[in-house]
Amino acid sequence: MSNSTTLVIEALQQAAVSLEKQDKQSAINSLSKITGEVASFKQAAAASEKETKQLQIKTTAEVSDLIAQQGRAYAERNNVKKELEVAYANVAGLKAAIPSYTNQIAHLQSTLGERNNRLQQLRNRQKELNDTSFWSIIMSIGTLGFDRLVKLISLEIDDVQGQINNIHNTMAAVQQELSKSRNLQGECERRVDELNRTIQQKNKVIDDLSFLELKLNNQEKVQRQRLVYFTEVNLFYIKLQTILNNLSNKVEDVRDIVEELNNQNPTIASFDPAQTGLISLKQAILLFGDTLKNDVSIREIEPVFDPNAVYFITNEWLGNDKFLTIDKKDAAQNKLMMTGSEGKGQLWVIKSVGDGFFRLMNRTYLDQKSLDIIDEKPPVDFFPKRSKPWDKPGFPPPFIADDQIQRPSTFNPNPTVALTGNNNGKGQLWKIEPEFGYFRLTSAVGNHRSLDVVNEGGNMKLRLNDSSTRASSQQWKFTKYN
Repeated sequence: MSNSTTLVIEALQQAAVSLEKQDKQSAINSLSKITGEVASFKQAAAASEKETKQLQIKTTAEVSDLIAQQGRAYAERNNVKKELEVAYANVAGLKAAIPSYTNQIAHLQSTLGERNNRLQQLRNRQKELNDTSFWSIIMSIGTLGFDRLVKLISLEIDDVQGQINNIHNTMAAVQQELSKSRNLQGECERRVDELNRTIQQKNKVIDDLSFLELKLNNQEKVQRQRLVYFTEVNLFYIKLQTILNNLSNKVEDVRDIVEELNNQNPTIASFDPAQTGLISLKQAILLFGDTLKNDVSIREIEPVFDPNAVYFITNEWLGNDKFLTIDKKDAAQNKLMMTGSEGKGQLWVIKSVGDGFFRLMNRTYLDQKSLDIIDEKPPVDFFPKRSKPWDKPGFPPPFIADDQIQRPSTFNPNPTVALTGNNNGKGQLWKIEPEFGYFRLTSAVGNHRSLDVVNEGGNMKLRLNDSSTRASSQQWKFTKYN
């Protein structure tokens, strides 16, 4: 198709030259030769425009649904937070009540001790009065009356014993209430822990939904860019088809078509998200022919890198004068850094390996070493496999129920980013996704982490960090080396 595109452009230019020479028939003859090609291109451009528009509508609907799910997730989390506030208040109230029970028990124990001492005194006195020895009888003479004294002591003993029994009963009741309060406090604290875990799960769900929203928004942005592209191409071929359908009357309009093609001013967004700038109409037409020739699906949102070219890799945060480079100070030359121009160590080959993943190979080692993540414990696959329409590898549906989320128990939060020999490990596989005019490099090892640059004591180190933020240090640019 690319050769056919060239034929179309050449025929248009020949027709324009013929018209300049006032040779209208030769112009008509030149244009008559490309009627089949133009019809095919027009049909393909219209189909691509329609399909892209449908994809954009579908993605927009998915984003809307995702936002609604986020709203529900936020509402669910807020409800749990309200319940948690009540649970915390219950725990605080129970904790505040417990000292009053313990103080009451301490007071009762003190009173019980006093009553027991009084009871012992009375019983000792009673024992003395019941002593029938001579001296006991003598000691009793002169009192209010022996019998009366014995009776009074006996009555007081009964009264004190009754008080002691009441104190024991009261203590038992207070201790029972204390035990209930402590058990209820334990239940409330366990509920607090459960609600906190639920909130953590809801936070994870919200984070996952936010991450998916970011991906879908980026996808929608690329689809809008492509829709503009296909619309421009389709309009070009519609105008050209209109001329071919009525050559005898409209052949002169070819001058305007050729003038547009010869205008090198970039005015059209590229089909390829790797092209961050605009391109001219002629470049757009040639690119469209290449996509048809190579059968590039418009469904693929991933960028199209030239496998025979080499690229500089720069970072938005550090600017265009710092390149991803091999650290020459490292004897094994496996370490990487961001630095100024230093030759081959900064040249990279970007190779698609299928399923939307790429391998980034350094030209210094003749493409035998790749950007890799090492000392990383591979996590359990985060998302369960789903059926269509979520057919992009590694791209889950927008809603993930709590019981379907599988997360690794442990993984290295700060693995090493290095250059290692080519292998089949996930550490060397990267998603390169367009985002805000740059690209995000997401590792296949999972956990929603992207290639990032951090400042560690003045040294710019490569790290994997959370992908959910719009950090300029996670935005990368690929510039083809000429």
